[in-house]
Amino acid sequence: MCGTIVLFIQTFNGQIEITVKTDFAAGNEMKAKNTLTCEHPTIAQQCVALVLHSPGVGVVGEERPVVCDYWRVWSNAKPSYRFHQLVMDKIAAHYKIIIPGLVRMKIYSDGCR
Repeated sequence: MCGTIVLFIQTFNGQIEITVKTDFAAGNEMKAKNTLTCEHPTIAQQCVALVLHSPGVGVVGEERPVVCDYWRVWSNAKPSYRFHQLVMDKIAAHYKIIIPGLVRMKIYSDGCR
């Protein structure tokens, strides 16, 4: 994964965009110690997103500072475009505060749109 991230570092404009690499990572069966005959445990799904953003201004001749944040979001919803879109909306709202000029998110995903 780290080698993949390096490819994206200089390919976005830190003033107006962020880069997001996302995928559904795990499903955890939430079993109780004791269950009744017809009970089915809840399954919690995890969506993971790596967000690259550039909080500082680049200096000519030096590498631009880039920060990689990671988001892990759990839900009992099945992996779907709705769950994925909700996570992307939350990420966008968060980074609009950090980067007031944010207008674009470059999202790299396995096709969950």
